[in-house]
Amino acid sequence: MRKIFTSVLSLCALVSSAQTIAGWNFNAENSTPTAGFGSITLIGGTTSTYAGGFASGSRALNTSTYPAASASSGTAGIQIAVSTVGVSNVIFGWNHRHSGSSSRFAKVQYTLDGTNYQPFDLTPTNCTGISSNSNIDYTNDVFLTTAQDIWTYRTINFSGITGANNNANFAVRIVSVFDPAGTNYVATGGGTYATTGTWRFDDIEFSQGATLPISLQQFTVTGKAGKALL
Repeated sequence: MRKIFTSVLSLCALVSSAQTIAGWNFNAENSTPTAGFGSITLIGGTTSTYAGGFASGSRALNTSTYPAASASSGTAGIQIAVSTVGVSNVIFGWNHRHSGSSSRFAKVQYTLDGTNYQPFDLTPTNCTGISSNSNIDYTNDVFLTTAQDIWTYRTINFSGITGANNNANFAVRIVSVFDPAGTNYVATGGGTYATTGTWRFDDIEFSQGATLPISLQQFTVTGKAGKALL
């Protein structure tokens, strides 16, 4: 006799850890993710082309047309939207290259509702700027470098922001900002800041740093040929 049993459980499983949520390498010279799902948008009037990337022979997103020296701060750059549904402890990393006439200072902003952005609070334990020419100003929450045309790998750890977990509206922005000591943009190199200065981005990646429990709510057992099919 064939029998069917249906049960409702509160069985916990774990989403696999240490996997990429979304990533971009720009080698195809477009903004389509090379891993996972997400979108990249230019903000604040910036424009983009593609240029040499971090690795030999690779390509990068090359952005330009930033605000004038004393125009608005923290409005121009790139925006990356990625759903974090089902994952927690989000890690964000990217390679960043400042041209000599681009802004020396970069700030990361994030949103939990897809609309309202706030600056990420940088601390010695939640961010890195891996380069001998890169610094982090923890007081003003900015990444900075005085070395032009040098790639720097930077990371942000969102594990301290619970709202970034399991969030379909999560997104970040990397924007140029004024010198914290003044009211103007300051050039990366020793020259003059210009709106034509470029920022290049490569190897953008979001990954999860831990597992998140999920619940199996229902399953069906069906008898067939003397065996149970789940």
